Amino acid sequence: MAKGSSAAYQKGVTASQQYQDKRTKAAAREDPIAYSCPASGLAEYRYRPLRSDSHIRVLVLEPGCGGELLRCSLEESDLDSQLQFDALSYCWGDASDTRTITCEGCSVSITKSLYDALLRFRKPDLRLRIWADALCINQEDMAERRQQVQLMRRIYQESEKCLVWLGPHTELDGLAFKLLNIIHDFLENHPSDQDRKALIPGKILGKYSTTPGEWDALSHLFARPWFERVWTLQEIVLPRQALI
Repeated sequence: MAKGSSAAYQKGVTASQQYQDKRTKAAAREDPIAYSCPASGLAEYRYRPLRSDSHIRVLVLEPGCGGELLRCSLEESDLDSQLQFDALSYCWGDASDTRTITCEGCSVSITKSLYDALLRFRKPDLRLRIWADALCINQEDMAERRQQVQLMRRIYQESEKCLVWLGPHTELDGLAFKLLNIIHDFLENHPSDQDRKALIPGKILGKYSTTPGEWDALSHLFARPWFERVWTLQEIVLPRQALI
């Protein structure tokens, strides 16, 4: 692992742990009923055709916090120009379990998984520009879907970073990321493949103190649906950085 990439990895894991700790505390103070607040009485959002094969839609997510209704707009942009946006990597989840958000004053139904992901990354005082396939592609237009799928590699490659949504936080996540830090530290201090083969798992279970609970937590983390997706590797490797 290169020095720059390992530093980015370490920073990303640490930031993720800090966020999850804050999120757990915040969730206890928030009214869960607020998250299902509907955008009632609004017309259904209608997509406008993209003007060029190199064009994509970028989701502009409005600031908000807590259980405030998600508000956004879709901005058509040209990949051939210098765009600034993040790309979301997530699992669609149960298509029948939906939530309603507002897009340009109209209502849009999205899966709970995408809803939770947008809540996770939304900022209280800053607009975010995000590419999320379920919203940025007109899923009812088969021709557009085929054309946009061909652009997905380029979309992730040209994004500022990949926002990874693994799913709702659990109490095991802290243990899992703790163990990932231990493993990362071991690999950094033993760059030789020969050393790694000779010392793993003894060194990990010896000098680098771990517990059975941490390994169970890591197994639970890797059992999440996100790790079973075909596109996962491409989505997390192509961008310049990734935030979990």
